[in-house]
Amino acid sequence: GVVGEVMAGLGPLPAVPARIDGWESVVPPLAAFLRGALPGRRPPSLSPVEDLAGPLATADALGAALLGGPTALAVVRRPGTAVQKPPRSTAEVLGLIDQQYPANGGAPGSVAVQELVHDDGSRSWVVLVPGTQEMVPGGSNPADLRSNLDLVAGRPDEISRLVEQAMRAAGIAPDEPVLLAGHSQGGMAAARVAADPVIQERFTLAAVLTAGSPVGNVDLPGSTEVLHLEHDQDGVPLLEGRDNPDTPSRTTVRRDLSVSPDPRDRAAASLLGAHGLAAYQRTARVAAASGDPSVLAFSATVAGVLGGAVSARTTVFQGVRVTP
Repeated sequence: GVVGEVMAGLGPLPAVPARIDGWESVVPPLAAFLRGALPGRRPPSLSPVEDLAGPLATADALGAALLGGPTALAVVRRPGTAVQKPPRSTAEVLGLIDQQYPANGGAPGSVAVQELVHDDGSRSWVVLVPGTQEMVPGGSNPADLRSNLDLVAGRPDEISRLVEQAMRAAGIAPDEPVLLAGHSQGGMAAARVAADPVIQERFTLAAVLTAGSPVGNVDLPGSTEVLHLEHDQDGVPLLEGRDNPDTPSRTTVRRDLSVSPDPRDRAAASLLGAHGLAAYQRTARVAAASGDPSVLAFSATVAGVLGGAVSARTTVFQGVRVTP
């Protein structure tokens, strides 16, 4: 379902324009125009956004190769395993993702896999995937523009491969429930991994959580509970030019920060602030308290992953582009 009205609160008039209705219908023709401006002749496309992103990603990769830059992905386990307090909510999970960004002390191009041990000895897992960290092409950090383009194009990408390799290396058993959670590009990768039939066969994907991620072009399995958090002032979820599918197991919460009773939300009602994880953590709390049946169904599934955990051990896996 789509939760919108329950997210609104009393507050002042919007400080910035709210979400522009119909923006999703503007992006595809704009992408078609830009695609037509590329060299060479191309037939008309029913998916112009994806078909524009593909050639741009290829050009980026070719440019890096011609300049002698790193082109192969290596995944390494970072030394040391952090023992932390187990997360109890989706908001706390988003806070853990925030810790993985280099600006907050995280390793560049990394994902974290958290093992939760419950009082009965069983295990569950949370996979934490941060977003874009580099926009300049040709660097060693795979969390960059090229990975964004590959993800939008639906092509094999390095961040999804990093997530998959981290899950396998962490030792997740097939019957142990997993929550995949990502912000921005990380949410795109989490959705792509969850949509992979090979991953579905190998792991028990209980739930997927995304914040500020354009994932409307990803078909997710009905057996996985999914929650997408989006802000009206955040332009990133709109970049693919389509709404998220509305299915029984897939819920999108959209929130207008400019009318929130919380002054921190109103201060974040801008293109930059609305994309930040601090605002999305508050939205996660508001959504959980809304009483909406779709959100409650997601929360119940997440409680099965997080609830009852008595310890948490977090291992970080870093992806680094190297020169073959």
